[in-house]
Amino acid sequence: MSAANYNLEIEQGASFNRTFKITKGGIVQNTSGYNVLLEIKANAQDTANLMKFANDGTGTSGTTVVLGGADGTITLNATTALIKSLTWTNATYSMFITAQGGTGTADEKLLTGIVVVQKWGA
Repeated sequence: MSAANYNLEIEQGASFNRTFKITKGGIVQNTSGYNVLLEIKANAQDTANLMKFANDGTGTSGTTVVLGGADGTITLNATTALIKSLTWTNATYSMFITAQGGTGTADEKLLTGIVVVQKWGA
């Protein structure tokens, strides 16, 4: 399955919260027992992250990922303090999901797209 394209807009000066519902063939997928990773990079081929969301504790300080289990949701959160500190305005991202413990055959790329940080007063 190829990743869906979805662009993110972050308003600098406010917290960031975005919820996604995961479905396959129109059926909601239970997100319990999975790890989610969203990496924001200046360019897709870069190895360094500008910001990282992860529910395994390895995300950027000030970010959280909440899985909704049977509801099939993935919620990304970033604090106002973190968003205010961003110095970049354009980037790319990819979101991956895999079974906890690495028991999945491979990470599945769920989403990809661009990230735009809207500066206040701009």
